[in-house]
Amino acid sequence: MSYVPNTSTSLPVLSDDDRRKLRQTWQQSPAVWRFVPGRGCPTHQRKWLMKQSPADWHDIALKFDFESKDLSPLEFIARRPSADRASIMSIVLALDIGLHEHKLARPTPQHLHQCPPQISRLLDLIHDGFARGFYQSGRFTLRQPQTLLAQTKSDIATLERPLNWPLPDHAWRPLAGQAHRPDYIWDKTDQCQRLPFETWVRHKLRPN
Repeated sequence: MSYVPNTSTSLPVLSDDDRRKLRQTWQQSPAVWRFVPGRGCPTHQRKWLMKQSPADWHDIALKFDFESKDLSPLEFIARRPSADRASIMSIVLALDIGLHEHKLARPTPQHLHQCPPQISRLLDLIHDGFARGFYQSGRFTLRQPQTLLAQTKSDIATLERPLNWPLPDHAWRPLAGQAHRPDYIWDKTDQCQRLPFETWVRHKLRPN
């Protein structure tokens, strides 16, 4: 592996080719929670996630593949009182709560397939979380445009029946939109958390 010494960090400056090879290796590396005893166990995954910060949970919410049938990482976030409101509302908007509220206002047999039980369960958890006073922090940025908050709130307010998942007014307030700094990043290609690439490279190449 060729490199040019970098005296400011005592780490090599990688060539483009070496960086590409390292990135391929990084993308094939296991999730960080698989490096310790208990790997592969959903219970262990939850325990590992519990030790991470709201910024790490937010990264999952921003990058999650919402086509996945396994929403358990998002359910974990929804159960955390300290989860950031931007994380939760990014999930709410990505699930298209307005669409489901409108469809349930005029239910059809097909809707059971259009609104899978896991989505209803996740929205139930979020509704319950707001009711219990969770998600008080609103420091991070949304996954979607800020204007979508007001648009969605206005849209579901037109329904002439009680909402299935009513959220308090403060849930829909604009968010500060600060950048988050996760210790790990969510890789949606295989639904796991890894060290950020640059951090991983420093750990891999740092002299013993």
